[in-house]
Amino acid sequence: MKIFVSALFLFLLYGTSLHAERKAGTVTVAAGLSAPISPSTVKQEYSIGPNIGFGLGYELARILEIEPRLYFSSFPHEDNESLKMFEIGTDLKLFTREQRPNRLASYFIFGLSMSYMSYSNGERLWGDSFDKESKTGTETNLGLNFGVGIDHPIRPGYGFFVDIRYTVDFGEYDVLTYIPFRIGLKFSSAKLKTRP
Repeated sequence: MKIFVSALFLFLLYGTSLHAERKAGTVTVAAGLSAPISPSTVKQEYSIGPNIGFGLGYELARILEIEPRLYFSSFPHEDNESLKMFEIGTDLKLFTREQRPNRLASYFIFGLSMSYMSYSNGERLWGDSFDKESKTGTETNLGLNFGVGIDHPIRPGYGFFVDIRYTVDFGEYDVLTYIPFRIGLKFSSAKLKTRP
């Protein structure tokens, strides 16, 4: 399964790079909050934390975009334990209608990612399944996410968006899930269509 997901992930990145050579893209920058969901130890002991990221979006069709992106999320702990996630991934965005200036457009998201997770206390996070002598640890894992968002072009080349998604990270010791909520800006050299 991991081999299949890795191959699909690389295919999406390769396809995006080819498409980028032929068409201007959109730069997105975003920040928000990430809420831990599972496993139960993470949900109970770690708090909602900040996330930040950026991406490069390309239009594949009038209502379909692909976006390679980088995200960082951090989950604070009252004892100053750390749990941090750095992701590189690719999202597909399916819009419910064509994007135009001054008109809201909702969209669905599906994404694949490779994540780098670091933590300061593996015993606290993973319990008896954690088998390393040192409490600290790092992992490189596969992940996926899906969610919904709203995009609002303000004028040709500029706009903002809001999205929320459910993210799954297939960790070495357990599956980590969390919900990132983001608000961001879009900048594009391409002019959006202005017809009514």
